[in-house]
Amino acid sequence: MQFTLLILVLLASLTISNYLVLEHDYKSKMVLPQTHAQVDQNDSSPLVGMNMRGYYTGMSQTRDVEFYFPSDYYEESFKIFSQSGIEFVRYLFFWESYEKDPFSFLNEIKILSQTADKWGIKVIYANDQYDTSSWLGPKTGTGFPSLLFENNPEYKYGTGGGIGQKDIIAKKWWTSWFDRDIRDKHGNDGWILQAEFLKKIVNIVDAHKSTLGYEILNEPHVHDVTQWTKIGRYNSFMTDELRTLTQRSIFFDRQVPSELDGEVHANPENMAKMAPANKQNVIFKATIFGLPSDSSYAESRLHHYAKAAQLAGVPLCICEFNLRSYDRYEVGEHENVTMNQVNVDLIVGKINELNVWGWAAWLWNLKDHSNPNYDFIDFVEDRIYTTPNFEYVKNSISKYKVHESHDTMSPVLSINLPKTIPREGPLYLQGYAFDIGSGLRSVQVHTNDGEYIDVIPRKYEGIWNWTATLPLDSNKDSTVIGLAVDNRGNKEYTTRPLVFGHQ
Repeated sequence: MQFTLLILVLLASLTISNYLVLEHDYKSKMVLPQTHAQVDQNDSSPLVGMNMRGYYTGMSQTRDVEFYFPSDYYEESFKIFSQSGIEFVRYLFFWESYEKDPFSFLNEIKILSQTADKWGIKVIYANDQYDTSSWLGPKTGTGFPSLLFENNPEYKYGTGGGIGQKDIIAKKWWTSWFDRDIRDKHGNDGWILQAEFLKKIVNIVDAHKSTLGYEILNEPHVHDVTQWTKIGRYNSFMTDELRTLTQRSIFFDRQVPSELDGEVHANPENMAKMAPANKQNVIFKATIFGLPSDSSYAESRLHHYAKAAQLAGVPLCICEFNLRSYDRYEVGEHENVTMNQVNVDLIVGKINELNVWGWAAWLWNLKDHSNPNYDFIDFVEDRIYTTPNFEYVKNSISKYKVHESHDTMSPVLSINLPKTIPREGPLYLQGYAFDIGSGLRSVQVHTNDGEYIDVIPRKYEGIWNWTATLPLDSNKDSTVIGLAVDNRGNKEYTTRPLVFGHQ
């Protein structure tokens, strides 16, 4: 009897031990950071994705807009993704959409996660905003909920939520947001309210095998050079809050305005300051809407984002790319660029050279766009049909699924002039230069009538923060010309006109 009891106790102990091992393995898989490297340790190719919008998760709080929503939207969409090489979806939602209809919002999130599980597609849950909020921007804005504005007479309805000079109220609100000085009518801290909202989504989807990670906030507005570190503190707070529930990937975003340098000094060193303090399993998300041909502004932006990610010590995802049907950044031959196979291949090829974590095309959406380049699907009798735009992306996936070893991207060269240009005597210049691909070989500057001279570089993490002194002749000199050359021979020329006296 005692022997039988001993055997039963041993069997029970083994069973419990096996269960604990299995439970430990399961929990370990649940909390492992879901970086691309951990998806396949031997696969260095980027993850390829698609930006996607839903219905209730994309509703404006102040605008009543209805559009077509087929019952099998997610099932058919994810089926197409799985058959086309799409590996992840960056799923965009708005906080104000949740406040408008919490039940429908969360129910749609559940359907999405279940469908993604079924078809083997990963999902990044992205907290989106455009023009801040429909409260400030009732025509185009969507993002932050009305509860963060309606209690304060300083933020009147419809006063503008964009990034232009006329959007004074938006600038004030974003300044207060990063100062952690926005509260609802009950005095609740806006940062804590946002964290609580994001945690609702984490609680629903984090256990799903399809969940890849969470994006803190799409394209925060930067209005002052002091805000870079403030955004870093904000991203640190949100990351720490999310880490109480999840170990999956967390994404932080590049800023708007997207123009480089300028009054806010949008350079790689400042962009890197936006990274959260806890960088474990954190990814930098950037955006490109332009044709990155040789020495183009779009190509320079790609280079800036790659260097910012490198300085921050995190991977880079070009998680939005497309072409505008009108020209915001380019001139001449790149105006009114349309989607075609050559252009899509060019974009994807350039992105691929940066050794990115992943990239995602813009946009899979239920609604048509004023820009036809953004239309990836059509609906005919409740069925989804892909457009040629999607086919271009699909074809590029097979061409560029591996990282390219060649380097076709020109280096970056920035020249800063002093506020006052002397009429006589030397001209003191400073600037920065870098190259993500093969590295810099040389940087030289000259005036239009002078000879090239080598700059004096102070090298930091591959960036040349340089200075130079040039002779001046106010009767002749009118332009400073710079030349940066990388180790593959790619060149970048930058010119700055001289206006004697104040710039």
